[in-house]
Amino acid sequence: MSTTEEIALDQKHFDRAWDARERTRVNLEHAHEAAGGNQKVAVAVKKDAARMLEQLGDSDEAVAFGRIDPVADDPLYVGRHAITDENKDMLVVGWQAPAAAVFYKANIKDPCGLERVRKFSTELNAITLFEDTVFNELRERVDDLTQRFNQPVDDVLLRDLEASRDGEMRDIVQTIHHSQYDLISRPLEQLLVIQGGPGTGKSAVALHRVSWLLFDQRDTLKPSDFLVIGPSRTFTAYIQKVLPSLGNDGVVHGDLASLGPLASSDRAEPDHLARLKGEARMARLLGRGLMGRIRVPPEALVIGRGADAVTFEPTELGKQLTQVKRRAKTYRQGREGLRDWVTATANDRLNDQRNRLARARVSIPPSQIDGIVERMWPSLTAASFLQDLFGSQQRLVDAAGADFTAAEVKDLYRPASERIASEQWTASDVALLDEAESQLGGRTTKHAHVVVDEAQDLSPMQLRSIRRRSTSGSFTIVGDVAQSTGPWARDSWDDIVAALEMSHEAHLEELEFGYRVPREHFELAARLLPTAAPGLRAPSVIRSAPAAPELIRVDDEDLVGRAIEVAQGYAGRGLSVGIISATQFRDHVVDELQRRDVRFTDARQGALGRSINVLTAEESKGLEFDATVVVQPAGIVDGTKVGERRLYIALTRTTGFMSLVMSLPVPALGVHGEALPESGPLVLEGPDDSQAETGEETFSEDSAPSSTALAPAASAKAKGGRVVALMADDLAAEIRSGLLPELWPAFIEALAERLQKDLN
Repeated sequence: MSTTEEIALDQKHFDRAWDARERTRVNLEHAHEAAGGNQKVAVAVKKDAARMLEQLGDSDEAVAFGRIDPVADDPLYVGRHAITDENKDMLVVGWQAPAAAVFYKANIKDPCGLERVRKFSTELNAITLFEDTVFNELRERVDDLTQRFNQPVDDVLLRDLEASRDGEMRDIVQTIHHSQYDLISRPLEQLLVIQGGPGTGKSAVALHRVSWLLFDQRDTLKPSDFLVIGPSRTFTAYIQKVLPSLGNDGVVHGDLASLGPLASSDRAEPDHLARLKGEARMARLLGRGLMGRIRVPPEALVIGRGADAVTFEPTELGKQLTQVKRRAKTYRQGREGLRDWVTATANDRLNDQRNRLARARVSIPPSQIDGIVERMWPSLTAASFLQDLFGSQQRLVDAAGADFTAAEVKDLYRPASERIASEQWTASDVALLDEAESQLGGRTTKHAHVVVDEAQDLSPMQLRSIRRRSTSGSFTIVGDVAQSTGPWARDSWDDIVAALEMSHEAHLEELEFGYRVPREHFELAARLLPTAAPGLRAPSVIRSAPAAPELIRVDDEDLVGRAIEVAQGYAGRGLSVGIISATQFRDHVVDELQRRDVRFTDARQGALGRSINVLTAEESKGLEFDATVVVQPAGIVDGTKVGERRLYIALTRTTGFMSLVMSLPVPALGVHGEALPESGPLVLEGPDDSQAETGEETFSEDSAPSSTALAPAASAKAKGGRVVALMADDLAAEIRSGLLPELWPAFIEALAERLQKDLN
């Protein structure tokens, strides 16, 4: 059967499924009308119908993205959502269903009883082409395949990766690799930590795991039982439409800046202070600070006047406060306990006095009770407590105990704003506010499963905040320790696991293959790993870039202007662009864009635009762009290990093109000496033969180690040879996986003929 006939046959099924889905949509949209005049029933039916409509997908969405052909059974189509006909016969199975698992799991070594797996490319619901994996044919030709080719990347995935970014993370369920699916379909009852380098798809795995668990646990869990936490508002905006596209509306999304009773502002603070506030001992400081607000008055307290006056002596109050504090689990519970005792005691004493005077029984007004309680056990909010604590050196000294030095207490002190509403909270304050709210007795909404993305930078206080949002310790934690920066940069997951492990066992898994960042760009970034993250295994990167990384040499005064011009060039081609700079250049980039009247999006505003976006390396963590312009890499490195990690992040945010605009050398990348190389493509050169034999590496002032030296000014022949070798590798892999060996000579001859025509 020809390709055209195959497509026509599959398209017939696609059309039938589309008709069935749209009939269901119409029926659901009008289902409430069948309730007649019963308004209550109509509302309930409409609500149920809306929920079911979410499971259908959009009208312009293709009904399926794949097909599995069992050896001895009918083909089964796989899509984002299940579709049945009017007789409830299954036309398309949803990707989370057990029957669809083999679509992801089948491979050359274990085809899972399948003859083939077919992946479709579509425009709306029209099939444009398909890719087949026929396992019997592949099994005959795998002996000479490397590991890379045993983990093939098909054209469907490449087209998805090469599609333009639009400021949102798109649903890529049709391209989930079988190693990723194994993590997605893990049981709920575990603490799953996924380590993944740039472009390994860890965010997609985490989100699709939520969707899979919602399907697998559909009888017991609902979307609001799941919480997805990202590092920033911008990141949350980037990923939050993935789950709705899979029919999972209602999952709770949040970010670290808002994970508490109040969100953070843009108030900055030194790294050493942010680290201090993130330490676990801060929880004890807050606890002592709260207990310090409870005090025995130095004099007797009196309620009422004259014959109706009731007196409480300090000694009596002190004993009662001690008892209440011992019994109370939270600050507010203790305050209520004290209030109850004061109310009962005062009313009993007052009425005893009135009985002796033959007067009617009365109750003391609540306002008078509140007044006396407030003097001993003041009513507090998390914000008012933290403002008062940080704004008083004496309160800080009293709360510090032996855990903090005088210098640390001095660092924590800051003058309070005149009003609580005008207080500016830092990112590290948010976890302290959440801790204070917990100790005060505030209720934290708990979830059956919590996902934390970019988790490698969490402080102990942030981990406490996340832990209290879990009912049992069911987590999916994803990140990359090579991208761990900021005050709590770390080299392993050990302390994070220790902080979050509750009733479920922890499992640390690693994503081995990088699909999204092109090889040439990653190889440049990977030069930083030996010092930035020693001992960490870099992912195996599979796809090639449309162009090598570009070095643009400029003078200092032209740095920002040239970067903007390069970004405009990319944007003019319809690409999404990230201008990623050292922090000290960020405001200069924004000012110059405004001066030139160039439209752009500032990532600090909580979202990404479709064209030019301005970010620091730290802010770009977890995000992707079609093209990136990295401004002054030397400024990002800043001579530190954490700085090298920030540059590693900046160099791995592109799925296509990257330009480095610089006026200073970057020794960490192999660009040495005072004189920069000429502008042009950055080409990675391997060791020469003599060095390969001896294993020796040579160093000079103006060159990197010869085994990984950059040669941006290399000859055209050297550049061409490298490009030819890379293209030959990719083409050979494609031929091996898609053409029988006996046809290779004929293919090579046909290819040579076609290329010769272009030369003539």
